[in-house]
Amino acid sequence: MRRLKYMTNEEKCRLAIDDKTVIEILEELAKDEEVNIRTCVASNIATPISILETLLEDRVEVQEQLALNINCPVHILKELAESDRMMIRNYVASNENCPIENITTFFKNEDALMGLSSNPSTPSSILESLSDFDNGAYREFLATNISTPTHILEKLSTSLDEDIRGLVASNKATPKKILATFINDESSTVRYILIQNDNLDDSLVASVLPTIDIDLRISLAGDSLSSPRIVKSLINDSDFEVKAALLSNIMITDVIRKKLSQDEDIQIKQLIAEDLKTAQYILEKLSKDNNDGVSKVAVANLNKENTSSIELAEEELDPNDPFNLI
Repeated sequence: MRRLKYMTNEEKCRLAIDDKTVIEILEELAKDEEVNIRTCVASNIATPISILETLLEDRVEVQEQLALNINCPVHILKELAESDRMMIRNYVASNENCPIENITTFFKNEDALMGLSSNPSTPSSILESLSDFDNGAYREFLATNISTPTHILEKLSTSLDEDIRGLVASNKATPKKILATFINDESSTVRYILIQNDNLDDSLVASVLPTIDIDLRISLAGDSLSSPRIVKSLINDSDFEVKAALLSNIMITDVIRKKLSQDEDIQIKQLIAEDLKTAQYILEKLSKDNNDGVSKVAVANLNKENTSSIELAEEELDPNDPFNLI
């Protein structure tokens, strides 16, 4: 444990939130004089119950993280439910482990309703009642709650509030028939959120993407977290900047580079030709391109000393590549 003494607070926090940190170290960190480190221990889903119990009487910040911890045991949540701090009670109410008797009491007393509206474990009858409250925050949480009944999601999908429609469009539990109603939404932001929902049909993704503002399409193209189906659709985008952003995406493979190397836009071909990550077989094809600018750049790339261009035959492409277009 002596090594903890010489660690920075940042290093200690990384240990405190790591679910692989050994119990003996978590025990020491739970006693640390810095509250932010104890807070990290309280938030760690792997922190043993015995250690969580020692943090129950700690400062508000620590108690809040206890209440949010998805592995916090029921007996601790019950104690936290009696807190005089509304935020802590709301966090308890949002925890999927919140005992049903506490959920019922919260609702009866009209207490911690924001937490209840976000909790997937809240009974549908209570969620329905919450949807009748004239409170925008409750509706926002209901819009993202995977347990919200379909008829409530349908009602929220017609909200005049763009943010609420976007939250419904992002909800992984929103039925496809409701998602389809957003394809012509007046808000480009809502449509942007919609196409990132994995439950939306592929055919709709391809049709909605071109209607989204160019800045959002550029953002999607360069985002390493964008799904393969979004990337595939963006290959055919009409804007140079979108396709150029694709080439900056660290997750794209030679399947994408191959397709873009056949693009009609000379500038895109040149970007492929000068990219040191472009496979050799693609460069060889580009070196014979009808455009002199493209062919010269490709030849120069092929002739570079210590080039990192991948020497991969076309037939060696991974058939399991998530971006495979064949």
